[in-house]
Amino acid sequence: MSLNLSAAELKTVDDFQPAAAKANAVLTLPDWEQTPDAIEASMNNAIAKANGALDQIGAQDLSKVTFKSTVVALDDLGYQAANAANKATIIKETNTNPAMRAAAENAVKTYQEWAVGIDYREDVYKAVKAFTDTHPKITGEDEKLLKETMRDYRRAGLELPPDQRKEVEQLRKELSKLGTDFDTNIVNSAAPVMFAKADLDGLPESFLASPGIRTGDDVYTVMANVTWQFNTVEENAKSEATRKQLYVIRESLGKHKNVPVLNEMLALRNKIALRLGYKSWDDYQTEIKIQ
Repeated sequence: MSLNLSAAELKTVDDFQPAAAKANAVLTLPDWEQTPDAIEASMNNAIAKANGALDQIGAQDLSKVTFKSTVVALDDLGYQAANAANKATIIKETNTNPAMRAAAENAVKTYQEWAVGIDYREDVYKAVKAFTDTHPKITGEDEKLLKETMRDYRRAGLELPPDQRKEVEQLRKELSKLGTDFDTNIVNSAAPVMFAKADLDGLPESFLASPGIRTGDDVYTVMANVTWQFNTVEENAKSEATRKQLYVIRESLGKHKNVPVLNEMLALRNKIALRLGYKSWDDYQTEIKIQ
């Protein structure tokens, strides 16, 4: 279904700012990087800024730490880095330029390794722990955030001896890299799926007229590995058979490369869980679901 909106009906970001303000949020349009160097610089700059905030948390006088200077500061500092990583992820999965996708993949891996490393900043952990040890009288969302922060430190292995903690950190970094490799293998697996126009009933004409979609007389080729094409069909096609066919093909993408990757991931997950004192990765994952 295509929408034809008049100029009067079109909205701008400013139109939604009042609603965002009620949730203490600010809406902005993303500034997309246009070159591989810009992707790398954006990620590095965001991480450098976050590292500065981490340094400030860790450098505090432990007798004067507060909820705002520790837990809130830790919760806030990752925003810019996460924002840069989210943009890199979209570029990695959708950009038509291989060099851009490769740069974005490297940026995502850089972010993931850094994000894991945050848990092992002992100076930051000591500051948060010092505040926790004051047994603060906080309630509601603040209490929940503090409990979950300390829980996540425990689940990262901060209560383990230094050598075991370092091993868990390295295993987690390896696991995050494999996860990115797994996703990249899917995106890089070309998977053209041909449909007749009747199969794509419900799709907007703008999609059917997109470059590369119509490839013959009543032949429309959808790339199952191209995220925006896949999502458009899954969200709009009236035919369940069409949606199922495309879904099954996408879920099978990169299987020849990804089976070995998945086996490595399963082995690493098991090692991490055992090192942390859990019976299995399932136990590790479900702990936070049943609390």
